[in-house]
Amino acid sequence: AELAEKRGQALLAEGHALFKARQFPEAAVRLRRGLAVCPRDAAGRLALAQCYVASRDAVQAARVLRDGLAEVFPGRAYLGLVFNLAEAGEDYDWIAQTSARYLPELKQHGTTEDLRWVIQRRFAALLAGGRAEEALAVAESGAMDGDAREQQVRALLAAGRAKEALVRLAHWRTVPDANLWRIVPLQA
Repeated sequence: AELAEKRGQALLAEGHALFKARQFPEAAVRLRRGLAVCPRDAAGRLALAQCYVASRDAVQAARVLRDGLAEVFPGRAYLGLVFNLAEAGEDYDWIAQTSARYLPELKQHGTTEDLRWVIQRRFAALLAGGRAEEALAVAESGAMDGDAREQQVRALLAAGRAKEALVRLAHWRTVPDANLWRIVPLQA
């Protein structure tokens, strides 16, 4: 088992070197073989997915990354690529579901930036997926800053609740941190 692990790591290292040399087909072969032995290697999965993206195979890229998702937050770089590929395939429900999976961990142990990023991705996926009321609930559950206020107005508009959106915009103008550059376009 230890020998197989070392061989898998060697294949992954070869794959990374080929990837850096922009030899994507050869890199993909080594990375696939290495991941067969070391399936939890996130850097290997990311490189293999990028090989697939370079060969214009977003479906395979997404599959490789999704298969590597663990129960712990994998970081914005990894998850961002998975979400971008899912968005390209309009798989908004999966993004909403996956982002929700990491929220409890990030609320307890994550950085504020990571938490805000996951919440924003969840909000955007719900809104793009036609789930405006759920998006509004997400926007209302966070801090009452400019981002949350804008999300609330966008969700209300998407839900066909324009009067409520206008009331929130009017209130937002009275808040000390109000940014007219964000408010005025929403009033149009």
